[in-house]
Amino acid sequence: APDDGVAGDGFGFSVSVSGDQILIGAPYATVDGNGGEGTAYVFTRADGSWSQRAKLAPDDGAASFNFGWSVALSGANAVVSAPVAPVGNNALQGKAYVFAENAGTWTQTQALVASDGSASATFGSAVALDGNTAVIGANGVNAYFGAAYVFDGSSGSWLQTGELVPDDGVATEFFGLAVAVSGTTALVGAYNQRVGSNSGQGSAYIYTESGGSWTQQQKLTASDGAASARFGLSVALDGETALIGSYFAAIDGHVRQGAAYLFSRSGTTWTQSGKLVASDGVAEDHFGNAVALSGPAALVGAFDVAIDGNESQGAAYFYTQAADDTIFANGFDGAP
Repeated sequence: APDDGVAGDGFGFSVSVSGDQILIGAPYATVDGNGGEGTAYVFTRADGSWSQRAKLAPDDGAASFNFGWSVALSGANAVVSAPVAPVGNNALQGKAYVFAENAGTWTQTQALVASDGSASATFGSAVALDGNTAVIGANGVNAYFGAAYVFDGSSGSWLQTGELVPDDGVATEFFGLAVAVSGTTALVGAYNQRVGSNSGQGSAYIYTESGGSWTQQQKLTASDGAASARFGLSVALDGETALIGSYFAAIDGHVRQGAAYLFSRSGTTWTQSGKLVASDGVAEDHFGNAVALSGPAALVGAFDVAIDGNESQGAAYFYTQAADDTIFANGFDGAP
């Protein structure tokens, strides 16, 4: 917990882990009298114990920024979003802030905005970071058609190098509410997209970088996708494996129990390789509202699970990959 936390801060609304460091957002925190400005905290692990190392705030913070809405951490770099921050006269355009660590001290190095930013774009609705590549979602662009922006920080200054949009997108698909990046591959969810005649089934898009240019490689959908399943609300990516949450999916007649789908890449083609469901899932669990992936391990959140009579206490389910590299088996489930 933070050393100055109070009721209503929303500490834990967003989290990111990199090695022995954790970045945690508190987007509703009051900072210097500014209600809802938000903040983010860095914790480090030493000798098995975690301690608070830094508290991050934007250099131009103001009330209702919601700084800390989405966070991403990779080595000595961090990106923290403020998706409702105004830019000039554009309300809710959104910003994202880059911080760098040097000798244990974290300092803001840059504030990022979209090159074609507009009012209500909510740039920073989701952020992802891998090394010197950041992907920042802006799901409010063009009446919630959505977009995602790629920034490259390898030169020491973060420069926009790509704008990702789906080749078949339409308004209200919320493309960019979930983003992930791994190396030269990015994954962006469009959880409200119509697929065929299925309204709200959802999809996700893979993009790859070559020679400095980003192009769409493939559109991913669930093999058993159905209307209102909300596939793509959450996404995770690690190398040749993607994990995509579908938190409204019905399982054996249990409405909105939820599921998460694994995809694997061979060459340039992605194929669904598994479907994860909770071993004790029931209706309205919303399994798949959050997902994480690292090598042979996956973690899936289910924020509405009841625990020992505690309604909506929530749970997380841990999965590990089998020796044949094709199936993840449920390793643990329970409340935090």
